[in-house]
Amino acid sequence: MPRAFLVLVLVGVFGVAAQDEQAQEPETDEVSATQDPPPIDLEEILSNPLAESEYREQKKCVRIRDVDDVEVLDETLVLFHGRRGELWLNQLTSQCYGLEQDMILRFRAYAGTYCRLDPFRGVPYFSRIALTADCRLGDFEPVDEIQVEALRIAVAERQEVSDMAKETRRQQRRRARSAD
Repeated sequence: MPRAFLVLVLVGVFGVAAQDEQAQEPETDEVSATQDPPPIDLEEILSNPLAESEYREQKKCVRIRDVDDVEVLDETLVLFHGRRGELWLNQLTSQCYGLEQDMILRFRAYAGTYCRLDPFRGVPYFSRIALTADCRLGDFEPVDEIQVEALRIAVAERQEVSDMAKETRRQQRRRARSAD
């Protein structure tokens, strides 16, 4: 779960820096002595954790009665909205194939808590049949709204890149078929 917090922090920092950079026009043609860091992607952020002192305290469990809503961000990240405005980010133990943002999550929780490694499945709103295999929760990490917004942007950008790559592959297959 520390990786998810790193995502939020770094995406927020780089996002703000990029916005500032776009808003300012260079006043001279001089090349600066220091170069801007290359763009960083979500996978790179997740693979480079911060020092332990940089992370907030993680929880293994959250009481069900303290959770007001559960939001799927992508196949690896789920956001729990607390009744008193708390937010907990949960990076699943592994990718939950088929999990989509508009799905209802059906948990098999015990003792009135959602805990690390509790299984769940994603179900479309208008169906009773689960479309995902069993997925498992990770640790619960407290986050704030700014971090959540930065993460939503990073997830959307990653999805956009993935969609573009899929479309490119489709076009290549169509061209290959028409050439045959």
